[in-house]
Amino acid sequence: MTDRKAAFTLARLLAAGLLPGVWVPDGTVRDLRAIVAARRKHVSLAVQVKNRLHSVLHRHHFLPPADVDLFSEDARAWWLALPVSVLERVRIESDLDTLLFAQRQKRLFEAHMAQAAAGDERVPLLVQLPGIGLINALTILAAIGPIERFPSAAQLVGYAGLGASVHDSGQTRHTGRITKAGRRDLRGAMVEAANHAVREHAHWRGVYARLEP
Repeated sequence: MTDRKAAFTLARLLAAGLLPGVWVPDGTVRDLRAIVAARRKHVSLAVQVKNRLHSVLHRHHFLPPADVDLFSEDARAWWLALPVSVLERVRIESDLDTLLFAQRQKRLFEAHMAQAAAGDERVPLLVQLPGIGLINALTILAAIGPIERFPSAAQLVGYAGLGASVHDSGQTRHTGRITKAGRRDLRGAMVEAANHAVREHAHWRGVYARLEP
C-alpha cells in the first residue's frame, strides 16, 4: 500500500471512529514541556555533582566548615585547598565548574518559566493549593495540556499514574499502591505537593494519618 493510500485509509478510520484519535500538543505546550524538562535535567545534574563532592569528604574523612555553604562560589577556594592528590583536585575543580554551570542554567530556565507563568491565568489558581509553587504549577500545566481533553477526573488520574492498582482474585478484591503507569513528571509534581501538604497543613496531615496503613 502506498503512503498516500495508507494516509487516506487512516483518515477514513479516524473519521468513522474506528481508531481513537491521538492528542498532539501544540507549540506552546511543547515549548513549556521542553523548558520544564531542561530545568529538571540541570537540577538532576547539580544533585549528581553534589553527591560526588560529598563522597570526596567521606572518602578522605574531611570535616566541612560549619559557617560556609559548601556549594556556593565562596567555598570554591576551600575545596581546592583540600590536601588531596593532583588528580583528585582536578576532579573536584571539574565538578565545581559543572555545578556552577548547572546552577546558572537552572536560574536561566526558571526566569523564563516565571515569564511564562505571568501570562497564564491558570497559574494563580494552582499556586493557591498546598505544595504547589510556580515550578510545580508549570510542570502540571505542561504535562496535562488542555484540561478539556480529559472527559473525567478519573481519566486524568489514570494519565498521571496516580490511581490505585486493583487486585482481583476470585471473590476477593483489594487495592494496592498507585499504578505509576502515567506521566512521571506530572506524578512527581503531585506527590511533591502532597508531601508538602502533609508536613505543613493540619487538615491534610489528618487525612494522611487516617489513610496510612
